[in-house]
Amino acid sequence: MYSKFTRLRALQILMRQIASRSTAYLLQALSTWPVVETQMLLSEILSWFDPIRVFRGEVDEFEDAVLPAYRDHLSKWEDHSLAPIIDFIRDFASYAEFGWSTVLNCGCLDLLLHLYVSDFQEPVTLNSTTSSFGKSSIAAICNSFLTGALADEYGRGLIELHPLRGLWPLWPMLAFGDAAQDRCLQRREMWKLVGKEVIRWRISSIYDTLVLEWPVAGFSNRVRTTLTAEPFLSDLMIDLLEFSGSSELDEEICFRALRSMHKLWSRLDTFVFRAGLRGYIEGTPKDHARENFIRLVHRLILLSNRAPE
Repeated sequence: MYSKFTRLRALQILMRQIASRSTAYLLQALSTWPVVETQMLLSEILSWFDPIRVFRGEVDEFEDAVLPAYRDHLSKWEDHSLAPIIDFIRDFASYAEFGWSTVLNCGCLDLLLHLYVSDFQEPVTLNSTTSSFGKSSIAAICNSFLTGALADEYGRGLIELHPLRGLWPLWPMLAFGDAAQDRCLQRREMWKLVGKEVIRWRISSIYDTLVLEWPVAGFSNRVRTTLTAEPFLSDLMIDLLEFSGSSELDEEICFRALRSMHKLWSRLDTFVFRAGLRGYIEGTPKDHARENFIRLVHRLILLSNRAPE
């Protein structure tokens, strides 16, 4: 075993190489490691970039000393701080024997899911917000990673078993299983698998993005966000309607979803919002949609009764 100081210095050098995209020798070296040791290293690195973990304020003994080395060596041309990490993981998966099985078993899919539910916010740089362009850029890089994973037989099998399959936006280049499956039902089942904390993050990130990136003044001047562009928007409508009218989630979560839906409605053109409602109704079993809207309206009535005169 190496000393703590030696390991820290090695991690700092490694992270500098990844940040500056100078990883040719690193990829070659890692490909000769035992799979278990490679997975342990990659799992540790990926945990430092998990946005939900970062926003919780969780850190380990190496993170505070290693991440500045990564941050300081990021090119000013990088649109998102996670871009070099995702590209490095994809490059390793393509380079090493059993590469895809190695990286997909070290938390990559969970990282992508948490990126999605946090609306691709920056977990590393010191900026408090992430630009819409930066979010679109990292989403495209993640799509490239998933395209490679789906082309691998083992990778496809793992993705088919992961909630990401039903929650990630339906881009044309990504073939997630049976595309004909009811999208509302699929997302409802996947949200049950990820748990309430991740659902809370999904709702909060929607609200924060609509408040920070999309000011009220002037529809024509509003900034297009990742949330309000297809294929994100239809999923956004499904999620907020499902969460707002849920019979299984805590009332606190449902009311938070109602707040986010109200904010979305105030930002969208009425025609667009009506089209979203129509799509939800047409794509959802009638009994489920009816019960969902009954609960949603009941909660709206409760809110109106609590509102000051």
